[in-house]
Amino acid sequence: MAKAQGPEAMQPKANNGTAELQRIEELRVKLKTPASIYSGVCAAKDWRPGKEVTEAEYREAVAAFSGAPMGKKV
Repeated sequence: MAKAQGPEAMQPKANNGTAELQRIEELRVKLKTPASIYSGVCAAKDWRPGKEVTEAEYREAVAAFSGAPMGKKV
C-alpha cells in the first residue's frame, strides 16, 4: 500500500550542512528590520519581492548597507 503524500511532503527538506532559504519579506519581519533599511537593501542588492536568501546572507546585506557611507555603492 502506498503512503499518502500530505502537505509535509510538499515542503522542501532541510539539507544537512546547508542553510535554509527564506523569503526576504519573512526575514524582514523575523529580524525586525526597519522599512527604510529594508527598502535600501533591496534597492542596493536589486532584490525583488519573493527573493529567497539565507538568513546569514540577509544579515550580511543589512550590515553592509547600514555601515555604508551615503552616496557610495554598497
